[in-house]
Amino acid sequence: MPPELAGSDTIGVIYDQVDGLNFYADYGMLRDLFADPALGGRRQYQDLLRTYLREESIGPLPIRRLATAHPETADTVFRKLLRKPGFTWSEHGESLLRRRKPWYYAYEPRPGVSVIGDRLSALAAGRRQSPFPRP
Repeated sequence: MPPELAGSDTIGVIYDQVDGLNFYADYGMLRDLFADPALGGRRQYQDLLRTYLREESIGPLPIRRLATAHPETADTVFRKLLRKPGFTWSEHGESLLRRRKPWYYAYEPRPGVSVIGDRLSALAAGRRQSPFPRP
């Protein structure tokens, strides 16, 4: 686990075919915000979502996942945060992410962590390994 996650109350673990395996600090709190948008009136929840939108170490994946999991509340969450009463995730979500995370869209995404087997690991380390396991 990355050391910067040690102080988090919750840690989100999301595996995605494109973005790979990623860990997200205080993800449970963010999930609670999307489940109950009334929490958006509390500064700590707004600050956390702003951090997720602003930080270059956090790609768009967790925000997309939460908006997809909570389509009935995503609009309300972002309307409160952005103070834009006409905001809808379906219409404005992708452009919001592209504005806030241009570095992510500048290059083809690469997984943060990839799981490889023992044989590939040995090959990557420059060690030859027999294709036949020893008894």
